[in-house]
Amino acid sequence: MRVSPPLVLSAAISVLSLNILALPSIPSPLPRLLPRDKPLGICSKTNLPTEASYFYGIERYCGMFIKRGPDKYHAMQLGNPLTGTVWLDNYEGGEQIPWVFKASLSREKNYEDFTVTYHLTYDKCIEEFKLLLTDGDVGKQYCVVDGTKDVLFKKGKVAKEFDNADPNPKKNKPKAFVEFESRRRRGD
Repeated sequence: MRVSPPLVLSAAISVLSLNILALPSIPSPLPRLLPRDKPLGICSKTNLPTEASYFYGIERYCGMFIKRGPDKYHAMQLGNPLTGTVWLDNYEGGEQIPWVFKASLSREKNYEDFTVTYHLTYDKCIEEFKLLLTDGDVGKQYCVVDGTKDVLFKKGKVAKEFDNADPNPKKNKPKAFVEFESRRRRGD
């Protein structure tokens, strides 16, 4: 007796499906993908300063420590950070947000005998704090309010190496860094 190919194929599929149903379930090695609540970069909270409010805060902070002018600067010293709190408007309205701006110096470890000095000008202060937002990563340093083009600043910190003019005659000078940080005041 000759069996037609469609009949053989359907019988094979039936046997395979029974065997598959009888197998114990094995956990998948691939992670389950879950949908995100919001797309990357959309603000999860909006009680943050707007871009304009943040830029206003930068000008207020820099003006606290440095006068404007071509020969005006603040001679920063290691261990004496320039820290100031400016109250910024909140995107949601209502109470203002206490926002901390901080400029500080650091150096490589094991170089305690080296002094570190940095001349921070008003323009450099403005530029570096603005870069925290404009060069920041969406979702980390800033976010966008859902359904708008409104940019809110979350926080930022950067350390930039500079040539320390320490007069010490040693050949191996430590690397020196000026750090700029901006964030909501802790506890608020």
